[in-house]
Amino acid sequence: MAQDTEHFPLLVAAMMSNQRSSWENGTAAQALLEYTQFIHRNPKQTTLPTLSTDPMVYLYGMVHDAVLRRDSQGRLGTRLNGDDSGSGDGSTWDSACIGPVLWFVIQHLDGDAHGPGEKAEWFIEAFEDMMTYLLEKAPTMNMPKHQLKQSNLPDGCDTSVISHTTDRPQLWIDGVYMGPPFMAAYALWSLQRSQALSIGKIKDKLLEVAHNFNNLVLQSHSSTPRTWQTILNSSLDQTALYFFCLQFPTGLLGHVYDCSMRCLLDQPLPPGIYGRDSWGTGNGWAVGGVLRLYNILHQFFLQISSHEPSLLQEFKEWLALEATKQRFKVVNENLLDALNVILSHHKEAEADGLFHNVIDEPDTFTETNLAQMVSATIYRLLYLYRDDHILADCLPKVDEEWKGKVLKKAECLRNAARRKVDKWGFVRGACSSPR
Repeated sequence: MAQDTEHFPLLVAAMMSNQRSSWENGTAAQALLEYTQFIHRNPKQTTLPTLSTDPMVYLYGMVHDAVLRRDSQGRLGTRLNGDDSGSGDGSTWDSACIGPVLWFVIQHLDGDAHGPGEKAEWFIEAFEDMMTYLLEKAPTMNMPKHQLKQSNLPDGCDTSVISHTTDRPQLWIDGVYMGPPFMAAYALWSLQRSQALSIGKIKDKLLEVAHNFNNLVLQSHSSTPRTWQTILNSSLDQTALYFFCLQFPTGLLGHVYDCSMRCLLDQPLPPGIYGRDSWGTGNGWAVGGVLRLYNILHQFFLQISSHEPSLLQEFKEWLALEATKQRFKVVNENLLDALNVILSHHKEAEADGLFHNVIDEPDTFTETNLAQMVSATIYRLLYLYRDDHILADCLPKVDEEWKGKVLKKAECLRNAARRKVDKWGFVRGACSSPR
């Protein structure tokens, strides 16, 4: 723990010093959000690493910049240089990555967003515009009926999958981390609005600009009215459909699925595009994205469990639906298949204790990202198992022996990644942007 305390401020400084795309800004903000939520929940924990600046200041700043730089379509953090089109960012999902952090900041605003006369409606408007973009404007691929049946999702599931890219219909495995968690956060925020709640420091004034979600005006691509329940369903459906298109029978996942050809891309490919190859970092995005979504549900439960009985009851009713249980079952099977096979490729005896860049190709270099992502995923999952809460029945069904085995793996992977941190706080050997 002493070593972690020493490293933590350096890691944050290195993270905050980098130029970032929308997905990088969202990922960095998510890391600080999880730290903030943990210290808020464990105020008496004196061994936690600390920052000299309140992390809420960072979260506000990162959200503010993403909202300020949203493009004319509503995509967050995409307007970097040039015109208002956000043409430098070619993704649909990436711009949604910061969404859960935006929701958190909205809940903790005291009314003023960024100066006199500018209220938090500015942030709320951006939140809604991003969701409208995903439901109305983002490119999609219709799923054939036989594929929907093979996916094992329940009747009434999403019949189309949102493309990760804007200029061509493709599914990138990165999208599992970037997009569905936004949809989950937005759905739960809309549930709060429909109950006319005031959470944290948010003022009643903000409720005037919220949609009445009993008479929701948002429409999907199929013109089906969306309620908070159907948007929350979509967060699980989109996750499952991405796994369905990208996951091999072995459990590993490819990187890019081309919707027009209805297959994973094959060689030759440009740098940074792995196509059919089971890119380590991409598989990390997939398993990490599932736990990011689950963590959003868990944090929401912690918010409402003690003081909002009517809201809790609505949430419980959604969880109790057979269709909801089936959705979780499909996603959980995908998660365990991927996690187990990834871990089977980890060789603790190797000098660095890391994975290969392409997981099942030992002639590719070893890199640090997947070790970090898998260990974090395991820790988050085991943490959820510790709490006795209404989400317990939605988690993957595993025994204590499995938990013990993966905990040991997580410790090994974490230690291997920690050894790659230099004196400047940079994690070396990571396969990362821009190359």
